[in-house]
Amino acid sequence: MTRTYYFDTSVWSRLVDPPRSAKRRLTEGFVGAVQSRDRIVVSLAVFAELAQTPGGKKAEELARRVWATRPMLLPSMPEARRMALALLAAGRWRENRFADMLHVAYTLCAGADALVT
Repeated sequence: MTRTYYFDTSVWSRLVDPPRSAKRRLTEGFVGAVQSRDRIVVSLAVFAELAQTPGGKKAEELARRVWATRPMLLPSMPEARRMALALLAAGRWRENRFADMLHVAYTLCAGADALVT
């Protein structure tokens, strides 16, 4: 049975940690294992956050590493935005947590089996 995993920005950001970093090695291993047997999905929200990475070369490397895994890019989903706003309100989260709620909402709207963060 193939599972679907939504990877948020935090996962991808580990892939440009220093090469000898334990977090990078563990993340690369996990991403590789999931990629080999299951489906990885991402949304444009991931790329919007990655684009904010300081230093143009690091942001480019992040985008390259994401695309190298061949994730399925989810279409824009207006219901995900509405759900994220509802989650913010229900949890009394501050607006700076909107991206996090958007990742949760995309995970649910896409019917993914898990959100990996």
